[in-house]
Amino acid sequence: MVARGFSLWNRCPILSRPRADEARRVGRPLDPPNRERTPKHARPFNAIRIIPMRVSKTPQQSTARAYAFRTDPRPQDFNAILQLHRDVYAREHGFDATFETHVAGPLSEFMKGDQSGGRLWLATPREDSADDAGLAGCIAIVRASETAAQLRWFVVASHHRGRGLGTSLLNEALAFSREQGYQSVFLWTVSVLHAAARLYEAAGFRKVEEHPQVLWGISLAEQRYEMVLNP
Repeated sequence: MVARGFSLWNRCPILSRPRADEARRVGRPLDPPNRERTPKHARPFNAIRIIPMRVSKTPQQSTARAYAFRTDPRPQDFNAILQLHRDVYAREHGFDATFETHVAGPLSEFMKGDQSGGRLWLATPREDSADDAGLAGCIAIVRASETAAQLRWFVVASHHRGRGLGTSLLNEALAFSREQGYQSVFLWTVSVLHAAARLYEAAGFRKVEEHPQVLWGISLAEQRYEMVLNP
């Protein structure tokens, strides 16, 4: 490697002798007169400024281009939301059929009842997306009291993760909660959902309760997270 390096050095047109001999002196301390006479092409490499490349596209912008969000739940959305929960929690975490009942009851009441103070977001791939059609993710805010909202039914399909969709859905829900004047938002989750917990903590939630138990056929800990919005 050393011999080949010197061969390339000697063949370089801008470092041909006698300038090559002069350039080799750059590595040693130079007195001011010699430094002034040092050719520009022979100056140390640490004099070169490295300009970092700027990335203009944010995750939110990428998500907005890839997915469409709507907040007008339709009758067929009920089964789509249940199917998404089934795909994620039953297949990935082994939850039994009682989990579907746990989701279906409150979801049905919300979609059929008064949704004032609450909202349901459904994310689907845009028509020009290469992804398959169908529900990619969802999230909801449900009114718990005049000052508190509950975050519910937050789930993203496995093949749509890693693209910022979960973060975008969560941001939408929190922005809506602030607009409604809620002072806090809380949610219930379980200890096996590690990725979701990281999202909650990054958004500003903190865990305030934890109850180990057996739920939906497996041993886990039920956890409550809370976030203060308007202290």
